[in-house]
Amino acid sequence: MRLWLRLYTEVLNDPKVQKLNGDAFKFWINLLCCAKEYSNDGILPNIDGIAFHLRVKRDYAQKYLQKMIESGLVDYDVNTYIIHGWSTRQYESDNDPTALDRKRRERDRKRDVTQMSRVTNEKCHANVTLTEQIPEQIPEQIPEYIGEAPASPTPAPKVKSFIKPTLEEVRAYCVERGNSINPQSFIDFYVSNGWKVGKNAMKDWRAAVRTWEQRDDGKQKPARKLTWEEVAAMSEGRTL
Repeated sequence: MRLWLRLYTEVLNDPKVQKLNGDAFKFWINLLCCAKEYSNDGILPNIDGIAFHLRVKRDYAQKYLQKMIESGLVDYDVNTYIIHGWSTRQYESDNDPTALDRKRRERDRKRDVTQMSRVTNEKCHANVTLTEQIPEQIPEQIPEYIGEAPASPTPAPKVKSFIKPTLEEVRAYCVERGNSINPQSFIDFYVSNGWKVGKNAMKDWRAAVRTWEQRDDGKQKPARKLTWEEVAAMSEGRTL
């Protein structure tokens, strides 16, 4: 047999409901369905039964059930969880002889809430009723799903764009390093190959300058050609 329950449009103006975030609101609707299937009188199963019916972990069910109790949407009495106001809202038939009494009690309840709101607003110098207050924004909580939650993608690190150096920048760096690199030759070389190191685009021109230093240091310097005087002195065993 298909079961059904009543959902009233006044939840749009009920602060207890409107202050719930998306996950808490879904949990409340699921509790209504669970109570209808479990007992048809608003009584909920124990915490393990709730977790099983809603297909969530026990800790997740316990956390949101506590939120429902704090919000006044679920009553707790002698180890029993009961949907608040179930008997007055989820009655079996519109022909129920006690329907008029329920409606009268509901009107009285609304009047009491409005009067309480008016007193509170006068004390706080506010000009709105409780039912007209804008719901506070509650930070969304990540539901604890059964199994591993999908990992959030790691943002890709920002790559610093390469800026081509000027001749003066290369010259100043070579002077700072005290090397013998010709800055113009350095610039011309990399301009000709599109500022690439091998097959890859250059990332750090200063590192390229240091590489040129190592290349120059590794070259063997050619021997100086001796003069005739030095050759003669060496043959006679003299020194100049």
